[in-house]
Amino acid sequence: MLAHTISREAWIGWSGPLADQSLRAALSDFPGLIDLWVDEDKCFAFAQYDTFSNCGLLLEHNTLTAGDVVLKVRPRKPRESIFIRELPWKTGPQELFDLAAQFGECTYAHVSYRDGRSQGYGFLGYAEPAQLEAAFIGLSGMEVDGRTLQTDRADGRKQTNSREVSKDHPTTQAPASLPCLAPGRYGNAPEGGPDPLVVYTCESPAEEVVTEEARPTCPLRYREAPEMPFIRRKGSRRRKG
Repeated sequence: MLAHTISREAWIGWSGPLADQSLRAALSDFPGLIDLWVDEDKCFAFAQYDTFSNCGLLLEHNTLTAGDVVLKVRPRKPRESIFIRELPWKTGPQELFDLAAQFGECTYAHVSYRDGRSQGYGFLGYAEPAQLEAAFIGLSGMEVDGRTLQTDRADGRKQTNSREVSKDHPTTQAPASLPCLAPGRYGNAPEGGPDPLVVYTCESPAEEVVTEEARPTCPLRYREAPEMPFIRRKGSRRRKG
């Protein structure tokens, strides 16, 4: 069994043709199946169970057989999840699940192990996006057994380091002296103004920024990125016109 994972959903994969009835027959020995989604063309399926323990009975078997077809069984990873690090070494999936449950309905808890020892990080999934967001903010900076937890996105989007996220303002804001600006494109910082290494732009559309009426309200002058000179590469054709 993948004892380092708690989940109610399992991924099942195979190669070659497999009838839906044969798959269901192979899963009939495991109680609590409430939903089975099958893609026969791509040779995989998702099985959802009513409890974590019933799904765990299936996950105890890394492989099953359906006639002559070998089935691979793994926990299903959620589409959107939280990567959590700096876990205490003694924290297992059950302890992580109990910690995560205070923020909502946790559906997935995984702690990574190597050679039987925790690597100090894991993943969490929730039933609702709002619950995941609450856990992302609430777990960041939490002290557990003398260690400070840190969270990141783990859902395929650009990851956001929780150490750079304010609990009151989840997204990075422009300096208070520049209320109409936000991080983004190019801007000229005045002397003694904001950090020149930080790139700002006005939240208003660009065409409004460059007008004479809008400029007085914006401490930074808007400018586009400078055009790069055209470099002819060896073997390339000249531009016409």
